[in-house]
Amino acid sequence: MKVVSIVGARPQFVKAAPVSRELQRKHQEVLLHTGQHYDYGMSQDYSTLTAARSPVLEMLRVRAGAYLLATLHRPHNTDDPARLQAILEAFEIVGEPIIFTAYPRTREAMFQQAQRVPPNVHLIEPVGYLDMVRLERQARAILTDSGGVQKEAHLLEVPCVTLREETEWVETVQAGWHRLVGADRDRIVAALGDLQVPVEHPLLFGNGHAAEKIVTLLDSE
Repeated sequence: MKVVSIVGARPQFVKAAPVSRELQRKHQEVLLHTGQHYDYGMSQDYSTLTAARSPVLEMLRVRAGAYLLATLHRPHNTDDPARLQAILEAFEIVGEPIIFTAYPRTREAMFQQAQRVPPNVHLIEPVGYLDMVRLERQARAILTDSGGVQKEAHLLEVPCVTLREETEWVETVQAGWHRLVGADRDRIVAALGDLQVPVEHPLLFGNGHAAEKIVTLLDSE
């Protein structure tokens, strides 16, 4: 059987990877990359998903569990100077080392708005997927407005402070793993101040065998 998989954004490459592995056991797959992301750091060649990781933490001189990881890219946060300033002020008040993987549009917004980067914030370029997962896994907590990163945080059992007023992953909030704080400086600081790892970690997104079931269903057609 020949299968054409059409993928455009990095979160979807991640989901496609286990399906591809299962398909390639018995079938031929053609992967069509639509190029949704315009930045190479955000949309690497598919083969790099299995590449060796680089020593990100060593380069940044931070220890596992002793930093916060932040991402920010939604226009309502980056294009509104008041919201972006409030988030950066919260980062500074918290005082902990923060690794801030800044999307190209976020960097441009910060430059255009003359936003000051707090001294405790390590502003870095977007990293490859495996490096990003490593940063997520070893962070004390994650601050993000990304739906994909929110979901990854739950899968990795890392508490997440979501810089939005709502989320598509409401079940993670209900389970206590995510806190919705928007761009409110005081709420961000308070959430990080009393952040606790929940005792229970429900399997909200399956048991890891979806790829096998997908290929089995395709075989039965």
